[in-house]
Amino acid sequence: MSKRTKRIIYLFIGLVTLAVLSYFTFRILKPTEEQPFDALSFAIEDTNSINKIVITDAYSRTFELNRS
Repeated sequence: MSKRTKRIIYLFIGLVTLAVLSYFTFRILKPTEEQPFDALSFAIEDTNSINKIVITDAYSRTFELNRS
């Protein structure tokens, strides 16, 4: 196999890899319309019954609110 043929094959494999990675990146970052907005708007009728709220971020850091 000549150097030119090998270079074309490597270039083709690289372009296919780039296309596949771009596709999956686009699919991951694309916002979906299937996200329920009902989960964002909720109400708690008896807020006196809540003693503790724990908030966790994407990096597993937690913040705790305690009622005294």
